[in-house]
Amino acid sequence: MSVVLEQRPSSLPPGLNRSTVYARQRRAANDESGPRRSRKKPTQPRALKSEERAQVVEVLHS
Repeated sequence: MSVVLEQRPSSLPPGLNRSTVYARQRRAANDESGPRRSRKKPTQPRALKSEERAQVVEVLHS
């Protein structure tokens, strides 16, 4: 039986989570050099336009 152990980084930079390091290593091993998908949510279909929002803010501040 063969046991494969991953190398654990001996020292992590301050403020860097261990899972981030492992994710980057996994991405590098899989050669995923393309851009990651953005987590920015799309605009809601019923959201106010900027002009409408400005009018609402104007009314609220009056």
